[in-house]
Amino acid sequence: MRRILCFIFLWGFFIFFFNYSSLAHARTIIPSQSFIQEIRLRFRDFLKVRSGLLELPIVIDNEIRIDSRGIASLSDYVKYFADRAHKEMNFDRKKLANILKNNSNVPLFPADLVDKGLREGNFNTLIPSFLITRDFIEAKISFLREVRIKRELIQYHKTMIGVERLTLSLVGKVLEKESGTLSHADFVDYYRRYQETIVHYRRQFNKDYHTAARGSGSIFERISAVFIPRTQALGADIGFGGLITLIENCECEGDLEISLRTVGVTSLSPLHISIATLSSPLFYQYKLLAMGTWFLGFYNPGVYTCSTAAAYCYPSSAGVGRITTTGTSL
Repeated sequence: MRRILCFIFLWGFFIFFFNYSSLAHARTIIPSQSFIQEIRLRFRDFLKVRSGLLELPIVIDNEIRIDSRGIASLSDYVKYFADRAHKEMNFDRKKLANILKNNSNVPLFPADLVDKGLREGNFNTLIPSFLITRDFIEAKISFLREVRIKRELIQYHKTMIGVERLTLSLVGKVLEKESGTLSHADFVDYYRRYQETIVHYRRQFNKDYHTAARGSGSIFERISAVFIPRTQALGADIGFGGLITLIENCECEGDLEISLRTVGVTSLSPLHISIATLSSPLFYQYKLLAMGTWFLGFYNPGVYTCSTAAAYCYPSSAGVGRITTTGTSL
């Protein structure tokens, strides 16, 4: 409790110092928005410690590219990731064919694999899939480190990389468990804390993303925006919601093509979601895609081809947009 009160005092002191005039200079010094944002995010991370959540692995400034001409908004950040990560990641996508999949042919990523292992009481057959997903996440982190961002986005960018590194730690805990160096009880406790930590950061990301994208509004407006597309609300991003009726694996593109029976005023079928987005806990909010389940989020409109035969890469269909984020901030 003393640490929390001390931190609150210091935080208040910084805000006071940078907002009030100096007697010597007789002028007001106003902190930059990026400074205030960084203090706010660090204060939020400090408070989460008391709830028993896991600490995100540290990402230092010289690991990433900070550029005055880089990405400045969360909306542009998620669009950039959705459109380019799956194409520019240095990873052999043919390896994805060897990852275990669910009944809808959707790849299982670390949290899904852990759920399966705990449910069936056996992790041994899952290890090859864990190793492939580990390589995939490492390639994703390498891609993220090359993304050029403005300084005002630095904490969100570090959170994105930190969450991915935390997922790598989860894979490491699985390997420790299988080697006998970590007890089953300790692993289960770690996984519980991992899930709670992911929910914490995802919930805050969704809140900040939708607040920045839409601005303030009534609860009714925020709910209706999920089901009724509003291009003015999110720039190019449009809300969607519906029941999944078909899932196709676009092997050449590294995408999944999803057909939806939609809720709202238009038909939005089909949409694409990249494997990179699907495997990112900060952007993807659902346990796992499956036919017959409800699905909602935001997509960036455009024409995207789907090639189901990797040997030939001949487009068999085309989607109307690529999904950028899923779920709701409510």
